[in-house]
Amino acid sequence: MKESAWFNEFKRYLTEEPVPGIDFSKSREAICEKLEKRTVDRSARLRSKRLLVAAAVVACLVAYPVYALTYSYFRELKNSNDNIQVKFQTPTDEIRQLIEDKAAGDAYIESNFGEILRERYETLQPGEAEKIIVRDPEGDGKKFFTSVLSRPQYVDSLDAFADGLAGKEGFGSFRPAMELPGGFRFEKGVYYYTGDYYMTEDEMEALMAEAERNGQNYAVKQITHTDEIERVVTCYKNELDEGATLSVHVQYNSFDTYILPEGSEAEELDLNGIGIVAYGLPDKDGNFTRKAYNLVANDMFYLFQFSKDIGNDSATEIISAFIGLQ
Repeated sequence: MKESAWFNEFKRYLTEEPVPGIDFSKSREAICEKLEKRTVDRSARLRSKRLLVAAAVVACLVAYPVYALTYSYFRELKNSNDNIQVKFQTPTDEIRQLIEDKAAGDAYIESNFGEILRERYETLQPGEAEKIIVRDPEGDGKKFFTSVLSRPQYVDSLDAFADGLAGKEGFGSFRPAMELPGGFRFEKGVYYYTGDYYMTEDEMEALMAEAERNGQNYAVKQITHTDEIERVVTCYKNELDEGATLSVHVQYNSFDTYILPEGSEAEELDLNGIGIVAYGLPDKDGNFTRKAYNLVANDMFYLFQFSKDIGNDSATEIISAFIGLQ
């Protein structure tokens, strides 16, 4: 069956039994790869729905950062043209299990290949990325664990950073502020480009087999980036409060489902008619001393991450100043 037919079949299942809003088209190839491994029989459709949904979620988890959540919360944000849609939600049991499995894989790689990862990271040039592939020692279900190494290329001049966005799809009119209320001042910016991060199991098997023939127990895929900017991050430091920082993530198209950190309670705020989802971020000790704010405005999706909880009033003043300059 053609990929388009598989994808249409999958969309039919979503219509019959709606699930959290993930833009599965972003991981279409991954979904098709999973669906091809299953035979859809009319008599077994009810039983198959969970498997199909789980397959799509696996694909999305591989491609995008997802955070665990136990607090039941759901929020959908859209811009005026419905071009940007962001949903916040609690995960299903299937998603939670997949997150736990991914965490187990990350722990295994760190425990057994941590030194290799650090050595390889040091060899990367700014802007370069690669994927490390290892075999799952248990061999149950997933055959491989992977870890992506990416070395950002920061730009410490605001003018140079803004000029680098000129002519780029979705970012042509974007120009971040040099200064924001409360003492925040531009420190650096970084562009994140789209790349060929996704790999099928067959592709990973081929790389792994070649590495093993050469006596290595891990394989490496060099990531090739396009010139399409997926998102930008603008970093600020606070001149009045040492240690206080702010990072603003901006992208012009977002149909992702964002799952909030485990134990974090979400708040709904209103900024002149713009809906904001605010929630705590855990520090390395698990304490919710940081805070994040998500919103859609100016045909863009924004994520503001503060290293300290400065209060909603101060945060929304900063957000208003930032998006008001676009």
